[in-house]
Amino acid sequence: MSRVLTTNNSTQKDNAAGGANGGKWRETFFRIVPAFDSLRTYSRRSLGLDTMAGVTVATVAVPQAMAYAQVAGLPAHYGLYTAIVMTAVGALFDSSKQLINGPTNAISIAVLSALVAFPEADRPQLAILLAFLVGAVQALITLLRLGDLNRYISHAVIVGFTLGAVPEGPVNLADALLSPAALRPFVVNWEEVALHFIRVVQADAIADGSSESSSLLARLLSYEGLRELSHSAAVEDAPRPLLPIHLRKSGVSLHLFTTIATFGTPQDITVQEIRIESFFPMDEPTARFFRDPAAPRGC
Repeated sequence: MSRVLTTNNSTQKDNAAGGANGGKWRETFFRIVPAFDSLRTYSRRSLGLDTMAGVTVATVAVPQAMAYAQVAGLPAHYGLYTAIVMTAVGALFDSSKQLINGPTNAISIAVLSALVAFPEADRPQLAILLAFLVGAVQALITLLRLGDLNRYISHAVIVGFTLGAVPEGPVNLADALLSPAALRPFVVNWEEVALHFIRVVQADAIADGSSESSSLLARLLSYEGLRELSHSAAVEDAPRPLLPIHLRKSGVSLHLFTTIATFGTPQDITVQEIRIESFFPMDEPTARFFRDPAAPRGC
């Protein structure tokens, strides 16, 4: 007895096509979620090394994340949520082994600046909404393949963001208060403050005759309106021992006064040139602001 075996070509083609499609979907999945792709070649030795690295990083990341949350004006446990969720999601979807996830000082300061004008009870919900909006914008940037646009961002901007927008080198207080690009828009009694600092710097330039004092005076007088203000004020308007400063920004109003302390009868010329300027709150809301910057504002 003999049997005739027939081959179904269409079935073979379907199986081959199904295998090809399955392999294509598998590769696509591994490309989208690289963590599962790495499990195919993951070893016990890698598990031990990663466990040690994870414990080491956690000892630093946990208190750091809690501190960043408080910098942003949020309860400390939200920092833990951010660090844990971002690390887990990043481990699944990030293709780089060197990428650092979680909150940073610059992001915390940016979040605080956005939430400081709102009541403390509403900040967690607003922070979650802000995080969602930022994530949506980043997802849109990814879908539109706009990541290459960061090449057009200057190095100075990137460095400033990385350092928390801290300028390089020491900042002169007179420059910061009188410059239109710094604190001048937020100084309510700006003319009073400006006249005080002009008189102080003028006295320094006459007394020591240094190029630094002369350069600072010239820079201050170059700001809009300062030269006219200096000429309009009476010459006998000497600097006062106490200067009130009223700052207002985003609904927050601060009242401070500043004093300068010097050594009365120093025996050393270097000590004679030392002056210590201190700022003190003039009212309870201002004092409360500096005791707890994240507290709700009633001023």
